[in-house]
Amino acid sequence: NVLLIEKDGKLGLINFNGNEILEANYEKIYILKGIKDTLITEKDGKKGLVNNAGQILVENKYDEIKSLGVDTKLYIVKSNNKYGIEGILDCKYQEIKALNNKDIYCVKEDGKYKVINSEGKTVFNDKFDNIETIKDNIIVYKYNNKYCAYNIENNKKLSNTYKTLKYTSNGLFIARTSNNYGLIDINGEIKIKQEYANINYYQGLNIYELEGKNSDFANQVSGL
Repeated sequence: NVLLIEKDGKLGLINFNGNEILEANYEKIYILKGIKDTLITEKDGKKGLVNNAGQILVENKYDEIKSLGVDTKLYIVKSNNKYGIEGILDCKYQEIKALNNKDIYCVKEDGKYKVINSEGKTVFNDKFDNIETIKDNIIVYKYNNKYCAYNIENNKKLSNTYKTLKYTSNGLFIARTSNNYGLIDINGEIKIKQEYANINYYQGLNIYELEGKNSDFANQVSGL
């Protein structure tokens, strides 16, 4: 619902009524991928952010800006070849992974990954090769080509490792140890036996679709 304008070789924005909402003062203006109504601006070689009302969200002072995740409204920023989170973490990390979490973050420092909070304090520093997801204070991570999970709030870790592990909701995971899928909780307690060819979870409906190995049909069960 905004239009790009050019004046004297510089770019700005107007609304559909023709009113200028962002002064033509930028070399480039383009959409921030994955975030609605948010635009990246470039001025003197530095990036900033504005919304579709022309309000400046982030001043033009960074070398790179990307979203921390669609549910966060936070931004990973880069300056002097280091990464931070705008307004929360200084640019001092080698990498920050976008994991759709606004409270805890996966960062790389001194060649190693760890999970920290907004104060920069480590909340999880176990051995892992990669963090897959962080949701509901539960971390799903990979180590030695196996997957495991840790609950930060309860300081509880899955004792077993899995070939695949996907967190759904309510402390439940779709897990696979061999060729079959089942459902477990953080204690490793089996909620649905690992005897299905596949399990799909539909978050909006809180329904699990169970695909049998020898059937073209799938059963559905509500969230457990």
